[in-house]
Amino acid sequence: MDRKDRHAFPRVDAGIVEQTWFVELPAECQATFFRLWLSCDVIGVTENINVPFDLLEAMSRKNLLLYGGGSILFCEYIQAQITRASDIPAMIEAFVECPVPPFKAYLAECYHSLFTEERLDKYNRGVLVRDLGVPFSEWRKLRAQVFVRDQYTCRYCGKHVDTPHCDHVLPLCRGGKTVLDNLVTACPSCNCSKHDKTLEEWRKG
Repeated sequence: MDRKDRHAFPRVDAGIVEQTWFVELPAECQATFFRLWLSCDVIGVTENINVPFDLLEAMSRKNLLLYGGGSILFCEYIQAQITRASDIPAMIEAFVECPVPPFKAYLAECYHSLFTEERLDKYNRGVLVRDLGVPFSEWRKLRAQVFVRDQYTCRYCGKHVDTPHCDHVLPLCRGGKTVLDNLVTACPSCNCSKHDKTLEEWRKG
């Protein structure tokens, strides 16, 4: 791949294409590298589909990527995104939604100044407000009222709960509302099992 071809991929770190290990890769592997890089999400994760194994091995040995779970993570990609002043909220969302635990662990360790607890908490609060349809402060008050009303006892299995969940009996995705009459105390096991089912669907299952 000559220098003219490289200019077609401005997002790729120019330093990589000058390195001996990259120059020695077959042209097919070089082209695959560029295609994968360009298909990354904002934290550098892309699907690992039909990728030559020698390319994965070469980049892994150079600590340029991690791979697993059917995906790969370009280790330095997020640093390039930060340099470009990309959308931090979008990076936080992509980090939270990242389905591969080792990728998240790597990002949390190497970029801890970006994925701070404060930013993640702010993101989670924003998701709550968006999904619940009520301010976060109101949601906290409702949860406390539900737990006191139900005496910290799961309304589904009857067990006392030290770390209760507050469940929507009729799920939000099924038209349920965030109001006291639709909220109950649930143990983590029951709440995770019920998930987005109606009470009738869950009990039939």
